[in-house]
Amino acid sequence: MTDLALYLLHLVAGVVWTGGTLYNGLILYPSLARMPAAEAKAALKAVSVRASGSVGAAGLLVLISGPWRAWQSGAIGSVSDMFHGYGLVVLIAFLLAFFIPGIEGSLRARLRKLMDRPEDWAREAPAIARRIGIVVTLGFGAILVLMAMLGTGVY
Repeated sequence: MTDLALYLLHLVAGVVWTGGTLYNGLILYPSLARMPAAEAKAALKAVSVRASGSVGAAGLLVLISGPWRAWQSGAIGSVSDMFHGYGLVVLIAFLLAFFIPGIEGSLRARLRKLMDRPEDWAREAPAIARRIGIVVTLGFGAILVLMAMLGTGVY
């Protein structure tokens, strides 16, 4: 695969993954938290069927193509390169890209469980939805800063 093709794959996958995750965290989950539990459950099911596969696949492509790009560029030739400069920024970005969805996923699972308890939904769902928004905004914001550092050579 050419450098340009790999770059474009990584870029497009990153845009789809980031955009989908931010949309879910900042628009979808807060909107669901304002609905009655049964309506929120039905709406999430309808949206998940359409969106989860593409956003998840894009995230997987980012996690694969990012380190592959760093290795293919020659900037990371050995494990020791991962602990300073360019390699350290790549490592931190990879860890964030791995852990932010995990944190968001655990919060999302709590939100889904609440859907089966309507009496608790109205009280607890808005706070969980806010936490999801904060996690994805700060997490993906940090990843974007790291990508800017890599792109500009400031590391």
